[in-house]
Amino acid sequence: MILTVLPPGCSASTQALNSADWSTITPGALVPWNFNNQNIPNAWSISEGQGITVGVIDAGLSSSQALLNAQFNSGASNVGRTVSTDYTLGSSAFNSCTHGTSMSGQAVGPRNNQNATTGVAYKSNLHFIRAANDVVLDASSEKTATKNAFIRMGNRTDVRIISLSMGSPFGSGVLKDGVDYAYGLGKTIFAAAGTSFSWTSWFGVIYPAAYSSCIAVTGR
Repeated sequence: MILTVLPPGCSASTQALNSADWSTITPGALVPWNFNNQNIPNAWSISEGQGITVGVIDAGLSSSQALLNAQFNSGASNVGRTVSTDYTLGSSAFNSCTHGTSMSGQAVGPRNNQNATTGVAYKSNLHFIRAANDVVLDASSEKTATKNAFIRMGNRTDVRIISLSMGSPFGSGVLKDGVDYAYGLGKTIFAAAGTSFSWTSWFGVIYPAAYSSCIAVTGR
């Protein structure tokens, strides 16, 4: 028997959904409970993201997830939007790590009748860059690749928002250079503040989220 162990944050959850944790909206999409806590459905009356591109920097994207491929333009998200990919680490944007697929879906997943969670900006385009092997930016190659991803995102005039759900408990001048570059070009940067486990209680907001050029985001 061969046991495959995925890197940190890369494995898909097998936990069943609790029906109290979501509601259904037209045309058959799911809305997580925390969307309402953040007033996201109310914000859709102002904007659903059409006309902008959300940039996601992560550890890889699935080439077989239909909602980020053939069904990206479907249902209420059928507005001619696009998915583009790039990589600053490895040889492709696509791999078996599920984290980047999940984060991209939460950001811009389509609002359709496939009984899946709708994205926050379900009418936005997606530009995805793979810059790491997993969600912990511990290798110098990953930090450099993440910096380069921020530079590429910054240089794209269509990208208005950049989302990064990876990081390190330790500050890095390399990471700071990357986020500061993109921020200086007017990008709004959302970065993960960290995930609370017993073994992570000794540090606070992780990097690059701790830098002033980023908006630190966490769940509860």
